Amino acid sequence: MDAPAFDLARRLQRIADAIDAFERDGYAVPLHLAEADMNGHDAIGRLAERIERLSARVTQQLAALERLSTQRRDLLTNVSHDLRTPLASMQGYLELLLLRHGSLEPAEQRNYLETAARQTERLARLVSDLFQLAELDGEEAPLAAEDFALAELLHDVAQRYAADAQRRRVALRAVVPVPLTAHADIALVERVLGALVENSLRHTPPDGQVSIELAGEASRARVSVRDTGEGIAAADVPGLFDRYDRTERVAGSAGTTPHGGLGLAIARRAVQLHGGELRVASTPGAGTQVSFDLPLATRSRVAPEPEASSAPADAQRATPTDRVALLERCVQQQRTAIERSEAARVAAEADLRAVEQRYLLALRGSQDGLWEWNLDSDQVHLSPRWKSMLGFEPDEIRDDRDDWFARVHPEDRAAFESGLRRHLDDRDAAPFDHDLRLVHKDGSVRHVLSRGVAIRHEDGRAYRLVGLDTDVTRVRRMQAVLDALADGMADAHGDAFFPALVRSFARALDVDLAFIAECVDDPPTRVRTLACWNSTHGDVANFEFALAGTPCEEVIQDGRNCFHRDDLERMFPRERGYAAYLGLPIRARDGAVLGHLAFFDRCARGDDMLVDSVFRIFLARAADEMEQRRRRR
Repeated sequence: MDAPAFDLARRLQRIADAIDAFERDGYAVPLHLAEADMNGHDAIGRLAERIERLSARVTQQLAALERLSTQRRDLLTNVSHDLRTPLASMQGYLELLLLRHGSLEPAEQRNYLETAARQTERLARLVSDLFQLAELDGEEAPLAAEDFALAELLHDVAQRYAADAQRRRVALRAVVPVPLTAHADIALVERVLGALVENSLRHTPPDGQVSIELAGEASRARVSVRDTGEGIAAADVPGLFDRYDRTERVAGSAGTTPHGGLGLAIARRAVQLHGGELRVASTPGAGTQVSFDLPLATRSRVAPEPEASSAPADAQRATPTDRVALLERCVQQQRTAIERSEAARVAAEADLRAVEQRYLLALRGSQDGLWEWNLDSDQVHLSPRWKSMLGFEPDEIRDDRDDWFARVHPEDRAAFESGLRRHLDDRDAAPFDHDLRLVHKDGSVRHVLSRGVAIRHEDGRAYRLVGLDTDVTRVRRMQAVLDALADGMADAHGDAFFPALVRSFARALDVDLAFIAECVDDPPTRVRTLACWNSTHGDVANFEFALAGTPCEEVIQDGRNCFHRDDLERMFPRERGYAAYLGLPIRARDGAVLGHLAFFDRCARGDDMLVDSVFRIFLARAADEMEQRRRRR
C-alpha cells in the first residue's frame, strides 16, 4: 500500500475507533477528533468535524432525555402520593357509610359525604392540573390571545382571594397606577396570577402584605406579585418553578399539608408561551417578588377618564328651563330607585326571618346536641342529648353560659367566643359554623362541628342564638389515620410494604408496639413477623414465636378480630408490661388466614383504636402482598 493510501486508512481507522469508544462510554462525553492529521480541509477532515458536532449534539440530547426521565419519575412519584391521599380518604368514608348506613345519624352521614366530596374536589383539581400541564407542554399548546384591560383582571384576582387574605389576616391589594391593555390569553394569565397570589398568601405571616402591581415597559406590561413573607433561600430559587418541587416555599412549611408544585409549574409554562419568564427576587425573612412580562396590545383600548363635570353634558348644553326639568327627572328617578331598593330589602328580611324560624324549629325537633342562648335574659339551654354526648346526666351540668363555655377546650375557647360574637354582630352573616373540641366527663376530648344561627329583630339586632353540635371525633380520628397512612406508604411496594404499614399504623394510632406476621405452619401454631416496630427502638429485627398463650392465638386460629382494652397482662402473662391489644386477621381470597396485624400498648385504650374501614382497606392490600410473596418463593 502506498503512503497516501496508508495515511487515509489510518485516519479513517482512528475515526472508527473513536466512534466505538463513544458507544462503549454510553455517549456520555463528546468526541474530540481535532488532532493534527484531522485538521485538514479534505473530505476526511470535514467528516471528522461533522462527527464531532454530531457527538456533541447526541450527548446533549441524551443528557436532556435523562433529565426529563428523572423529572417524569419524580412527577409520577409525587402525583401518585397526592392521588392516593384523597382516594384512600374517599374509600374509607364511603366504605364506612356502606357498613353503617343503617345506624348512622343523618348528621353523621352528611358529614361523611361532605368529607368525601371535599376529597373528590381535591382529586379533581390535581387531575385538572395534570391535564393542563400536559396540554401546555404540547408542541401546539393552545393560546387564545385577545385584548383585555389588565387593571380589571388584577382587581378581579385580588377580589377572588380577599376572603382568604382576610382569614389569614394579610392585607391584599392591587396597585394599578396606569391603565394598560394586554394582548394575551386572559384565562392563562389569570391562572398565573392566582397561583402566585395563593403561594404568597400561604407564606406571608399575619399582619403582612401581598400586592399585585402593574407597570408598563415599552411594548410590554410587567405584572408583579410582592409579599412581606418568609422569603426564599437562594439555593431554592432555581428549582422553585420546577414541576412538583418539594421545597418548603412550594409545599408549605413543616407540619402543613403539601400543596405540590404543579400550580407554579403551570404558571411558568403559561408565561413562557407569552414570550416571557417568571423572575424571582427574594430576601429570606423580608419577602419575595415574582414578576413576568406580557405583550401590550398594538393600540390601547382602555377608555380615557372623562373630565370632571358638575352636571351631565346634556344639561350643560340645555337652556335654564330644560336644566330644571332634567334635574327634576333625575330626582324622581333616584326616588323611585330608592323606593324599589327599600321594598326589596324588606322582602328579603322577611324571607330571611322565615328561613331562620324554620331552621330553629328543625333544630328544636332534632334534640341532637342542641344548645340555645337567650341573649336578652342571658339564659342558656343545653339539651339532654348535648350533655349525654359528653358523658353527663342532665342534672350534672347547669343550664348557664359559664357551664357551657367551661366544657369547651381551653385552647379553643377564645376562638369559639370570638366566632359567636362576630356572628351576632353581623346582621348579614351566614349561619355560624365552627370546629372545636369539647371536654368529656372522663377528661377525653370530643371533636365537634358546631352550627347555629342568630334569630334577629326587624332592626337586625340578635335576640337568640340556636345551635346544634355534632360529635365528629371518630371521623377526625379516621381522617388522621388515613392521612398518616397515605403519607407514610406512598411508594411502598413488595417487601418494603410491610415495614411501612407497621410503622405508619403504629405512629397514627400512637401505640407502643406493632407488627405484621405470617403463618409458618398449617394448621397454624407459629407465626413469623414480616415487620416489627416499637416506640423505643423503631424498626425491630423479625422474629418467630408460638401462638399458644398469646392473644394472637384466637386471631389466627379463630380468624376474627380481638380487642382487649385493658388488663392484658393478667389474661396473658407472656405479654408482661402491656395493657391493651388489638389483633386483626389477614385473609387470602379463598378465606384462609395468612397472618395477622397486631398492636400492643402499655396504657388502657378505648374505641380510638377501632378504625374498622381503614383497617379493611390496608388488610386487603397486605393479603395481596403476602400472596405475591408466597408465589415468589
